[in-house]
Amino acid sequence: VISDKEFDDIGGNNNGAPDPGETISMILTMSNVGNGTASNIVGTLSTTDPYLTITQNVSYFPDLGHFEQGQGSPAYMMDVSESCPQGESVTCDLHIEADSAYTNDIVISFIVGNPLYDPVGPDAYGYYAYDILDQPEGPVFDWVEIAPAAGGPGTVIGELSGRDDHSTLLDLPFTFQYYGVDYDNLTVCTNGWLAMGNALPDSDWSNSQIPDADGPPNLLAPFWEDMNLETVGQIVSYYDPADSKFIVEFFRVPQWSPATALETFEVILYDPAVYPTATGDGKILYQYYTVADPTACTVGIENADETIGLQYLFDGAYEEHAAPIDSGMAILFTTVSTLPEVVVELTPYGAPIQIPASGGMFSFNVSLTNNESALVSFDAWCDVTLPSGSIYGPVLGPVNLTLPGSGSINRDRNQDVPGGAPAGTYSYNAYAGSYPSIIYSSDSFSFEKLTTGVGAHVTEWNNWGEAFNEGLIANTEKPERFTLHKAYPNPFNPMTAINYQLPEVSFVNLSVYDISGRLVAVLVDGWRDAGRHDVNFDASDLASGVYFYRLEAGQFSASGKMVLMR
Repeated sequence: VISDKEFDDIGGNNNGAPDPGETISMILTMSNVGNGTASNIVGTLSTTDPYLTITQNVSYFPDLGHFEQGQGSPAYMMDVSESCPQGESVTCDLHIEADSAYTNDIVISFIVGNPLYDPVGPDAYGYYAYDILDQPEGPVFDWVEIAPAAGGPGTVIGELSGRDDHSTLLDLPFTFQYYGVDYDNLTVCTNGWLAMGNALPDSDWSNSQIPDADGPPNLLAPFWEDMNLETVGQIVSYYDPADSKFIVEFFRVPQWSPATALETFEVILYDPAVYPTATGDGKILYQYYTVADPTACTVGIENADETIGLQYLFDGAYEEHAAPIDSGMAILFTTVSTLPEVVVELTPYGAPIQIPASGGMFSFNVSLTNNESALVSFDAWCDVTLPSGSIYGPVLGPVNLTLPGSGSINRDRNQDVPGGAPAGTYSYNAYAGSYPSIIYSSDSFSFEKLTTGVGAHVTEWNNWGEAFNEGLIANTEKPERFTLHKAYPNPFNPMTAINYQLPEVSFVNLSVYDISGRLVAVLVDGWRDAGRHDVNFDASDLASGVYFYRLEAGQFSASGKMVLMR
């Protein structure tokens, strides 16, 4: 067994632990828990983990008697990808051989980095929350004092002074985009929250989790708590035209209980025209000058529908990537400043594509290329622009994928167009990005639905074809058993897809026979990796009738029936 691991981050930050982008050495200590003596012990390390590259994979261990321990030499060497997430658990396989034909396989896993050094998020829209530990993207605490009581240049919001559970509306000096929507005003509440747009008369004092239907829409919660300005405290606003920033400060505002807990914090909105992001959404900075008691507040942001948001803190419970809030903390909420260069391209087959009135299908190729040097995870999906201009879908995906640096993939797919779809010109659209709002790249082609013509009767916008997990690092698990699925669609004209799954690398033969047993097509005849496989069958040159398909993979065999109807 392996009883210990020692790391040296060579040329890294010298913290003695693996971090993203580092070259590390790993020395393993082996313990012999058997009764005999193990001699000539060799450990060979391998990995399929996308974030690791092993450059020295063999270590030799001393002979070990019963309950003896020994370290391997030379040390294993590996490179950790720069794109490895902080706090990621990575895995290697150690194959051990020794005299007397002894073999054993052990899984070696370890954590890369610290999750506190990664941001919170993204949420389903694409917002992240970066705190002061998330460098280089994270903010630096740089307090901007605007409260007149502390000598600042701001204006006290009189509507809120001396009030409890009260809100008011402020005009913004610039248009601010938030979750994809432009706003020109802002609601400010005495209970430690703001909201983009007009949320009056909401003055919710009881904080809740994010996202949640409770509280105002378009929430900005720097310190959502039951707070009270009836005796002391100021809420102040200020526009800094030189830096294109609008600031709202809560200065020494007491909590309702305990009333001795005085909180001072501020929200800074950055003009998106001056501080652009890839999505056009504005950057939001929370800063905390004095934090007395954060154990019963909510910190985060939320969209207009109150269905998407980032929760940084709720009632003392932090998100795993969130650093604790204390005096001197800063949190930046933003979407990405630049988008990864992942390119999607569509190529239709048989253009121009015309679909008869009763419905039909077309085939196309979709390719995805990661032009970055590091791994990129992203979503891929397709939708349809109807003749009316409205969007239908997605008809494919979203599929979550990961491509290595400079990696690419392409897949042949088929798309059904139902007979009930209106006649006219359509656009078929493909996207790579973060579904549904952030688009890294897109491509499209047009097709036409006719008012006449009879073909196979189609009722749904079904999509099928070669699976996206082949050749990709994807969020899929290896199948547990051999499986041959039914052909789809069935009946078909003239194309259908046959799907099969392999739990291990196997020699595969997939063939098609007519009703008399005559071989009409060999679709696969060779080695295939473990995983899911989709194969298209084109019967354009065959007569209508019943056909059989048969899969043989190792000792497994299975067959199915399909009907070609012209």
